Amino acid sequence: MPNDTPLPPTPSTRSRLPIWGGLLALFLLVPGIGVPILLSLFAEPAFQSFDELNPTDIRAMEIFVLNRPHSGPDIGKLRILFPIAEADQPQLLAHFLKAKRVDQLPPKVWFGRLVVKLTNGKKQDVLLYRVGDENDPKNKVKLLFKIGQYQYEAGPAEPLTALLDECVAKG
Repeated sequence: MPNDTPLPPTPSTRSRLPIWGGLLALFLLVPGIGVPILLSLFAEPAFQSFDELNPTDIRAMEIFVLNRPHSGPDIGKLRILFPIAEADQPQLLAHFLKAKRVDQLPPKVWFGRLVVKLTNGKKQDVLLYRVGDENDPKNKVKLLFKIGQYQYEAGPAEPLTALLDECVAKG
């Protein structure tokens, strides 16, 4: 007894075109986008510590700060960073010198991002964090930062935010 149920119609080549186009686009985008992202994740940073930098090696510094202690205003924007004037760069750099390297950062609040552009053409993002309770005078808010996979604990965050406020006021 033959099976009398009709077979469903075969989809036309035209209806499969978006699927094949999507697969082709995915195949082309993975090497173009995925490979550079993976390489940047495993690349060695331009510098491991601010202590190894010579101030003359720095071409420019830009910063974005939010989540400030005592709810100060944000400095810069996520995509449009605030440029640090060349005259203020040594003072800013001083906040990151002699920082203590730590294996693991404590629970923290994201504080912002500092971008250091070097004269050799390299650029390094420094992720900024803060830890501590700004409402407790005994528990000073500390500045933490991360350069690549290297993590550091610097001093209090208040002098840095005061310097940034001065930089913003100067323009």
